Amino acid sequence: MAGLVLQKVKYRFVHKVSREVLRCLVDLLLEDQVLNGEEEDIICEGRYSRAGQARRLIDYVIRQGERASTRLIDHLQNIDPVLHKALGLSSDQPGLSGKRKKC
Repeated sequence: MAGLVLQKVKYRFVHKVSREVLRCLVDLLLEDQVLNGEEEDIICEGRYSRAGQARRLIDYVIRQGERASTRLIDHLQNIDPVLHKALGLSSDQPGLSGKRKKC
């Protein structure tokens, strides 16, 4: 279900997420072992625009499955609740609720 949710908000996420939030999401997903170092390098490659990096991140996460998709949604809620709300993401998703992480 979380993967479908991300698929629905992908366009808006790609166009609204800041570079700082994007970098923070990558760092936290590396910590969670959702992404590996090679994927981080591909996502954060300098030749891609911020939107290109965001698109790559969300595509990788969706392919990783429900756990990865839920982690991204939870992290986004914790580090950028304004964007989380603007995307219409639910705050009752299972996962990290209550655990505030800042980058």
